[in-house]
Amino acid sequence: MNKLYFLTILALSSSPMWAATYLKNSYGAPVEFIEKGSDAETYNASQKGTAAKKLDNGTEKILTNTYFDNALSIRTIGGKFQDVSYILKDIAGQVRQNPNDDAIITISSSVNPYYKVYWHLVISWRQKR
Repeated sequence: MNKLYFLTILALSSSPMWAATYLKNSYGAPVEFIEKGSDAETYNASQKGTAAKKLDNGTEKILTNTYFDNALSIRTIGGKFQDVSYILKDIAGQVRQNPNDDAIITISSSVNPYYKVYWHLVISWRQKR
């Protein structure tokens, strides 16, 4: 019994406490997102699958599948979804350094010299709510 108790405590203390992850829109216009990468392809091809969630400019929403599906795709309204799942891997790698904080993914845009607009995603951390 004591051995089982010790192993349980050890397992809980060695696993990271997952941060809540929020998606914040500072793009300047509404965007849509879905949290499963495989659904993004289905949605683009047939307009079916998981319903896209709208995120108005200046607002944020909590992500629900961050550590299970590990996939995130975003698009402008009416555009094609783009996979930005790499950002979730970056957050997973930073969780141990920010054990008491929630992650915020801020969406903005970046323009290259050829005037092509790209997603610009930035991770920040704030005290857990």
